[in-house]
Amino acid sequence: MVSWIDAAFVAAHADVDGVSATDVPLVNATAAASAYVEEARSDLDWSGEGFVPSPAVKLGTAMLAWRLYQRKDAPLGIITSPTGDPLSILFEDPDIARLLGVGSQSGRFVFGAPTQLDGYRTT
Repeated sequence: MVSWIDAAFVAAHADVDGVSATDVPLVNATAAASAYVEEARSDLDWSGEGFVPSPAVKLGTAMLAWRLYQRKDAPLGIITSPTGDPLSILFEDPDIARLLGVGSQSGRFVFGAPTQLDGYRTT
C-alpha cells in the first residue's frame, strides 16, 4: 500500500456520514487512484525517501478515489439525485485532471487563451 495517501484521508475529504476508512471499496478505490496517479505522473520521484506530493496532487488523488468509490453504485453512469431525478455521471473529470497535472487539462488556465499554455504544470 502507498504511504502518501490512504482511505482515511479520502473519507475525511469526502466528509460523508457512514463512510469509514475501513470500507473495502473505498480502500480499493484509493489504491487504484494512487496507482493511476503514480503512473500518470512518472515525472515525480515516488520512490524518493520522504517524498510528499504537492497538496494539489494529493487532493486530486483523493477526489479521484472518491469519485471511483461513488461510481460503484452507478455502473451505467446513472445515479439518482436526492430528489429522485436521474443524473448522469461525467465520463471525464477535468477538475481532477487539472489538479493532477495530467491529460489535456494539465495546462494552466488563462482566461481568453485559445489553448493551454506550454510549460505550466501542477506539481
